[in-house]
Amino acid sequence: MDIEKKGHAYQAYALLKTGIIITLVLVGLDKFFNLLTHWDIYLSPFAMEIFGGHLGGFIKLVGIIELVIGIGLYYKTRVFAYIAGIWFILLIFNIILLGRYYDLGVRDFALCLSSFALARLSHLFTR
Repeated sequence: MDIEKKGHAYQAYALLKTGIIITLVLVGLDKFFNLLTHWDIYLSPFAMEIFGGHLGGFIKLVGIIELVIGIGLYYKTRVFAYIAGIWFILLIFNIILLGRYYDLGVRDFALCLSSFALARLSHLFTR
């Protein structure tokens, strides 16, 4: 790969990495503060049944998972980009089971694809 193409690829890698980290950290933190939205409205009946009435605790657990993935992306991009992609797949399934907010499912699909693209690019730019 010539220098110019590698430079463009690195810029794409850096943009994806930064954007996904910021997104995961921001929404992960907001699970504790509910400034962006009240996250419990996005839980499917399946998720509510599993955690039977402990929705606040479950939402905080989701926030911790998102924070861990976001921070993990910073340090171990190659591994955590794949984990982020899988995480977004799980969020898509939750939205499908909920039966509404499909626009969020589409957004999560774009984040999923972005995460897997980041994972592939990370093979060029990480050890």
